[in-house]
Amino acid sequence: MADAYTTVREAMDQLPLFDSPLDDPVYPEGATLDERFEFFHKVNPHVYRELVKLAIERRDAGVRHGRMNALFEILRDRHELQTLGDPWKLNNSYRALYARKIMRAVPELRGRHAV
Repeated sequence: MADAYTTVREAMDQLPLFDSPLDDPVYPEGATLDERFEFFHKVNPHVYRELVKLAIERRDAGVRHGRMNALFEILRDRHELQTLGDPWKLNNSYRALYARKIMRAVPELRGRHAV
């Protein structure tokens, strides 16, 4: 029977240092960034809802100008967040597109989130 140190060490050796792709993308090959984003958004509406929720929480906490990158990192760290349709849990290429979508749809957040 392995001691606790060995068990923890073995588990740590198996953890990736950086996020790695979760699944193969299911969007068509050759799809544009906008097309991939719209597909991702359609199959993962919870990501948008969580980003809006975080942005409002940060605004209510007194943050005048936030960065979508910070919101992405908060969501990325949430192990319970699951996404489909892209090789990455949260694709950094979608940050600007989410920021624009949120600022268009949620008037109280307009001009608050840079990418």
